Amino acid sequence: MSSTSSRMAERSDLPGGALRARSVVHGLARGWALVGTVACLLALLAAGQTQAAPGGAGQVAVSVKTAALQGKWGDVWLSMHPGQRAFITRSLFVQCKSKVKIPSSSPNTIHVVSVTGGLSPVPGVAGPKARVSTVKVRIDYGDAASSQTSVVRVTRVGNAWYMIDDASSKKAFTTENFC
Repeated sequence: MSSTSSRMAERSDLPGGALRARSVVHGLARGWALVGTVACLLALLAAGQTQAAPGGAGQVAVSVKTAALQGKWGDVWLSMHPGQRAFITRSLFVQCKSKVKIPSSSPNTIHVVSVTGGLSPVPGVAGPKARVSTVKVRIDYGDAASSQTSVVRVTRVGNAWYMIDDASSKKAFTTENFC
């Protein structure tokens, strides 16, 4: 066994209790790998606060809210549940939502405050209740305006996440959106 300080001997759990060398350098490398993993996870969480990303309910809610605040109503419509897109056409959706007053200042951040799940019907869509995530997001404008909190409901269909509109029919949608 080397007398260098970078190696230590310890008994193994193998039969016979053979000695094995454990490298301090190996232990440090494992520690840095853990730090790197945590840093990557934090970076992914931060990225989910400001950009669209396929993935979990929170990421989709942030993506939907970001597109809405930028007036990208076609993108918001594409993110809507396919069953609801069947009775709310893209042209109707864009026409109605384009009348919504959007704040003149862009938000500094949009981040997830909370996500709660449960079973709920998708308005206007026949079938069993869906697993729906209710995502509360906070929209921070910094000094330009007061922060706001908003709720976005999302569900998975296959491998994709979709936003759920409250309207259960075309008529309900036009009534709710004053168009």
